[in-house]
Amino acid sequence: MKALEKLQAETPPEWFTIERFSDADLDQDGALSTEEWRSFADGERAGAIDQLLDMAPTADADQDGQLSDQEIQALTDAHMTRVRAQVLKHHPEADTDGDGRLSDAEFEAVQAARLVKILGRHPEADLDGDGVLSEDEMETFAMEHHGRKGSPRGPRGCGHGPHGKFRPSPEQILEHHPEADTDGDGVLSDEEARSLKGGHRGRCGAGRGPHHCGCKPKPNDSE
Repeated sequence: MKALEKLQAETPPEWFTIERFSDADLDQDGALSTEEWRSFADGERAGAIDQLLDMAPTADADQDGQLSDQEIQALTDAHMTRVRAQVLKHHPEADTDGDGRLSDAEFEAVQAARLVKILGRHPEADLDGDGVLSEDEMETFAMEHHGRKGSPRGPRGCGHGPHGKFRPSPEQILEHHPEADTDGDGVLSDEEARSLKGGHRGRCGAGRGPHHCGCKPKPNDSE
């Protein structure tokens, strides 16, 4: 859901570059104007919301075919509850007060420790050299790291499939599935992504569908 917030920002995030998203440069002058960013971001946000509606149709509480700010917030809250449950499952020691849940402080401590661990393994991710890995630097590194490993990219780079449809970034996939990071380096490798996808196919059957894992029987398949 953080991606939706970034798409509403007046300026693009650090990982957004003309080289990676060349079709955002509508006049092909090698620079991104405010108008070009807004045009791209609005289109990207619309695609993301369409996918969210496919993934979670019940999020559209008033059934108007759109997601209001309130509906997005409710979806975000439910998503974060699931994420925290996953983090607690894999890091029970993070529940320092033993109440069976992760408070904001406990969750942030896990995230901070994760960034420190990633920085230790990948010092090149610290783009400004201040010795601290920011969330923006992490996103930039995740994008570039995944791209270097040869992951297929659509016409707009990360975020779009081969037909221009919205695709979650590796960082967004890890938000949903922290257990996919089997080597604990904080970055989703191609092998880890394939393993995650294969696991979902095994449980749900192959095919593309409304879930973020891409699992859904084909419409004409008989049960």
